[in-house]
Amino acid sequence: MTPGPPPLAGDSKSWLVRLKCWKAEQKALMNRLPYWILFKSWKWILIFLVPFLISGTVIGFGDSWEIFVGRTSAKNAGWPAVTWPLSVLGWMFVPAFIGGVVGAIVSAQIGERRADPSDAVADDLHVDARRDGPGAHGGGT
Repeated sequence: MTPGPPPLAGDSKSWLVRLKCWKAEQKALMNRLPYWILFKSWKWILIFLVPFLISGTVIGFGDSWEIFVGRTSAKNAGWPAVTWPLSVLGWMFVPAFIGGVVGAIVSAQIGERRADPSDAVADDLHVDARRDGPGAHGGGT
């Protein structure tokens, strides 16, 4: 974990300016995913957490989870003003979460395969072709 914003060292910058500089520095140092989790995701987490906590206190957290992931219908549970928004958020969140995880995995795999520039790959293929020569693998006449 990186340390917080640097302490005020006699400069005239306000704490807000120093916080913005620290945030920009963290963005430059971190990968995209950890940066998003630490600095951007709190808004989205609150959108899903607040209705879940309200529903959990009203009908119970186990039943709220079942409604959120779609295993139980919001129609069958009491308090429709609480359970229907939770159900709709679950229908939006679960596929988006699964798609995000799959997208991150696919992006990482593509990034690993694109690590070599195409010129280097082409040069390696030419070297292999020259080394083996025509007919080196039993082909030809």
